[in-house]
Amino acid sequence: MSANQVRPGTGVWLFAMTIFLSAFLLFQVQPMISKYILPWFGSTPGVWATALLFFQLVLLGGYAYAHFVVNRLSWQRQAIVHALLLGLALITLPITPAESLIPTSPDAPVGRILLILALTVGAPFFLLSATAPLLQRWFALLHPGRSPYRLYALSNFGSLLALLSYPFVIERFVRLQAQTWIWSFGYVLFAGLCAVCGWQVYRSTVSTAGAPTDSREESAGVGSSNGRVAARPGAGTALLWLSLSACGSGLLMATTNQMSVDIAAVPFLWIAPLSLYLLTFILCFDSDRWYLRPLYSALLPLVLINTLRLLYVGTDLGIVDQLLGYSLTLFVCCMCCHGELARLRPAPSQLTFFFLMVSAGGALGGVFVAILAPAIFAGLYEYHILLVACYALVVFVQMPRLFRSEGSAGKGRIARVLSGLCWTTALAAIVTGASYSFMAGTWVGGNPSSNLAATFAAWQAGMLRTVPYGIAALVLVLEIWRRRQDAAPSLWWRSGRGVARLTVSAVLALGLLSLTGALSWQVLETERRMVEQGRNFYGTLAIKERGVGGSGHRLSLTHGRIRHGIQLQQHPTWPTTYFGPETGIGVAINYHPARADLGRQFRIGVVGLGVGTLAAYANTRIDPEQADQSYVVRRESGKADYIRFYELNPLVVQWAWDHFSFLADAISRGADIQVFPGDARIVLERQLSSGEGQQFDILAIDAFSSDAIPIHLLTQESFQTYFRHLQPDGILALHLTNRYVDLIPIVARLAEAAGMHAIYIENYSNDSRFVDSTDWVLLTNNQAFLHTEAVHQDEEPMPTPGPLWTDDFSSIFEVVEFEN
Repeated sequence: MSANQVRPGTGVWLFAMTIFLSAFLLFQVQPMISKYILPWFGSTPGVWATALLFFQLVLLGGYAYAHFVVNRLSWQRQAIVHALLLGLALITLPITPAESLIPTSPDAPVGRILLILALTVGAPFFLLSATAPLLQRWFALLHPGRSPYRLYALSNFGSLLALLSYPFVIERFVRLQAQTWIWSFGYVLFAGLCAVCGWQVYRSTVSTAGAPTDSREESAGVGSSNGRVAARPGAGTALLWLSLSACGSGLLMATTNQMSVDIAAVPFLWIAPLSLYLLTFILCFDSDRWYLRPLYSALLPLVLINTLRLLYVGTDLGIVDQLLGYSLTLFVCCMCCHGELARLRPAPSQLTFFFLMVSAGGALGGVFVAILAPAIFAGLYEYHILLVACYALVVFVQMPRLFRSEGSAGKGRIARVLSGLCWTTALAAIVTGASYSFMAGTWVGGNPSSNLAATFAAWQAGMLRTVPYGIAALVLVLEIWRRRQDAAPSLWWRSGRGVARLTVSAVLALGLLSLTGALSWQVLETERRMVEQGRNFYGTLAIKERGVGGSGHRLSLTHGRIRHGIQLQQHPTWPTTYFGPETGIGVAINYHPARADLGRQFRIGVVGLGVGTLAAYANTRIDPEQADQSYVVRRESGKADYIRFYELNPLVVQWAWDHFSFLADAISRGADIQVFPGDARIVLERQLSSGEGQQFDILAIDAFSSDAIPIHLLTQESFQTYFRHLQPDGILALHLTNRYVDLIPIVARLAEAAGMHAIYIENYSNDSRFVDSTDWVLLTNNQAFLHTEAVHQDEEPMPTPGPLWTDDFSSIFEVVEFEN
């Protein structure tokens, strides 16, 4: 053997097992560690988005490290360096985050999350991420006749298995603390296997001198199923790798954000999109037969039209409809992006560079969604932009195919049939979708008497003015491409095939313009009647004005698509939405025995500020039987009411003071009002540790009315904190209204564990006072309150208790109402 030659045919199963285990650990740790730190940041969807960004950045670092050592170090030195780093990473185990890392304020959450993840899982994750490209390159060295891309598919299969096993097995049956220890033992096993792989490379090489090369591979062009050569790709190809990867990654994160805001911020809904994302990688890199261009080109406009429906109708749709709709869109878009990416993959000698560019694109997509989009956009508009970008990018990549023959006659006929079906479907979908979106925009605006024909005609006129310019631009681009590919002087559109190509180009231009216009219309409709809109790490907020000029003139605060409070302009002191006197919290305040004692201060705590509606009860008496101005009257003289609000989102606090008057009106009536910023549970626990127990008569937990559930506020440990802040005869009131998740059995089990009586109060909407239908559960052992007849007027029987949630165990899977 000459220098740098190896003994082939060793350790196939060893490499397969090591890569599979590394991928399994790599993706098992992501939901695990994210769930661990989720309560520290208020259980907001931004935690998962930031965690994904961290993992993508470290993945990029791991791929860069693999590319560097493969190109700069000899085979033996690669094995030595990697083994040393694997050993050093063992120092960071176990990966359980220390309590000293819990944030002390809600400021700079993104930086804090990145720091926590770097200190806990940074080193092991870095080395795990470098495993796939590094060991695949070693495999190509030891087994020059085999394609290493099959190992990439195996790696993705391990990742997918890790993700699917977490919500269905690990989360449901293994305590969180035990999960981190088991994972740490798994990493030790991986480090040992990887070191053995390095030993295989070390002892198989003859010389350590010089940079690694494999002359047999480069001369023969071996290394992929398609016989790709080892030439370094050009800048254009590398840019396509970057763009396709960035688009897929960005859509993954944007889709996850959309689903988390509308449904819940839980591992189950993080994993579903990520699993589909990985599945597309598995299919596309396993074999070219899985990605059928005509099929997915036809499906792409169809799923985009369905996405428009989801965006227009929103949370009025059932959870299954939303999950399937968003998931199908993500799957088809990622199949298009990753299918084209797989077609462009290079020979194994350029494998580490290819993975480096793919991971760089993934990181760019993550940076755009997690950092740039919140700083640039007031709403979740990155999702709209990425949908348009995916369509445009796929069209751009496939455009050169219009100028190439289809190969054999048989294959050409099949391709033409599928392509014809593709473009016919696309054209029908484009016209239908554009028509639907613009007409729906008029109806959604709440004015069904508008002239739909006029609206549609105006759209057609605008399209007729715009489309010719788009077609002309496409014709110019196609002719430039033709001249670069073929020196023949004839123009491509003079032939019959050229006319067909021009027709297809027109369809593509019309589709892009229609998609952009429909999404723009949806954004404009969303922003209609907005007084102010804002966005930060904790969510997207908007203030809308409705009913101007009438008795229903009001301002409302929405978080995502969920309304969090209303204030009537003619009756600004009326408690509305979920807080009317007929609701559970209204019953608790009106009929608490201490409320009648004017000689003592009545103390109320509220987790979740909203617009400050519960401040309407401060120093007032609310009579639900009155329908006129006496509905809210000043309370008889006595000590000022004491109300403390706990709010995670600084923007909510600012707007509650700037745009709504509930807090200011309560202060003007003499009430003692204060707002504590930060996660309520962390603040309440720190108050207890500093001897500042609040001794509330009523503590209202109003953090579950949105469809994103902060589970850490519904655990046994959190209830122990609440009870320590309550008077012995106090009432814990929980607002559990939710579209998709039935939390009442969970509270029933927590009440049973605490030995408290539970009263489930369900009321129906009162449109005249803008009070919504709500579900409240009151927990108390106050016998005088429990024996008050009016308390039980709207009481419903408590359901069978569900599982007991603790800080170490919780799973939302059992309480999701899929039939809604």
